[in-house]
Amino acid sequence: MDNHRTARPSPRNPHTTPRPQARRSAPANPLTVVAQSVESLRAEGAPPAWAELIGPEANPTQVRWHEGLDTLMGFAAPGDCHAIAAVGYGWARHLGTVTADRDIVAAEERRRCRVVYLLARTGDTAAYLRAGHEILIDEAPTVGRIPDLARRALGLPTPPPEDTTAELLARLWLSNIAADAVDGNHNGGRLTWADAARLHPALQVAAQAGIAVDADELVAAMRLAADSWTWSRLAQQAAQDAWLADLLPAGAGGWMDEGILSRWLLDALPTTDSLLQRIAPIVTPSAALRIRPIVAQLGYSTAQATITP
Repeated sequence: MDNHRTARPSPRNPHTTPRPQARRSAPANPLTVVAQSVESLRAEGAPPAWAELIGPEANPTQVRWHEGLDTLMGFAAPGDCHAIAAVGYGWARHLGTVTADRDIVAAEERRRCRVVYLLARTGDTAAYLRAGHEILIDEAPTVGRIPDLARRALGLPTPPPEDTTAELLARLWLSNIAADAVDGNHNGGRLTWADAARLHPALQVAAQAGIAVDADELVAAMRLAADSWTWSRLAQQAAQDAWLADLLPAGAGGWMDEGILSRWLLDALPTTDSLLQRIAPIVTPSAALRIRPIVAQLGYSTAQATITP
C-alpha cells in the first residue's frame, strides 16, 4: 500500500490564472506491487533466482524460491502455483534512437540494473528494470528467455516463431561444416563441395536411414526438409528424443512448444552471415562458389552475405 498523502486543495483566487497541475501517476498495477514485494525478499547482490507464488497471484500466501534462472527449464508448476516471479540482473544502455521522452540512459552510459519479471497463470504480467531507487523501465516484455521459460512452466503457450525452420537448417549446416574442419577430419585440407553437402542435416538423416542423396540434389533436399520439418514437427521430434534432443538442455524435449524451441535453437547458433564468413577459409574455392548461391536462393542470409573463396 502506498504511503503517499494527498494535499488538501487550497482556496483559489478567481481573479488569478490557475497553475498547471502536475500529471498524476497512474495507479500501480497490482501485479507490480506483488513483484516489488517478491523482489524485496532478495537481498541486493543475491544471485539470480525465481519463485513460485502460491495462492492468489494478487495476494500469495507462500513464496518458494529456486536458485538460478536456468532451473526454470522443464519445470511444471503445481496447481497451487498461480504465478512465477524472476529476479536477476542486466545492463541498460542507450540504443542511439531519438525519442520525445527523457532518455533513461545517457549516450555511452551503461547502468547495472535489477530485472524483475512476474507472470500470472492468467497470462497477466508485470516487470521493471531498477537501478538503485530509480525505475528505468516499467513494462513487461512479450518475448525473451525468461518470459518464454515462465510461460511454459505455467503451461501457457509462447509467442510463435519469428523465423522459419529453413534458417535453422542453414545454420546447422554451416555450423557442421565449421565443426568438421575444426575436428581435423580432412588432414588440414579444405572441404570439397561433396564434403560440405553431406554435412547438411537433411543428408545426414537420409544417410542414417540408408537413403542415398547425391550432392547435386542438395538444394531440392534442403527445400523438402524445410517444408517437412516445420517447427511443430521439430517440437514433436524433440519430445521423442530424436536427433534434435542433442541440441537441447535436459528436460526440454516435450516441454518446449514451437515458439520457445525456435528461439532457443536459433539463439544458440551464430548468425548465417557470420557462419558464411567463418567457413570461407576452410572450404575449397569451388565449394564456396556453390554454397554462396544456395544460401542466397533459399533466402537464409542477407543480400550482403558472401563467401570469398
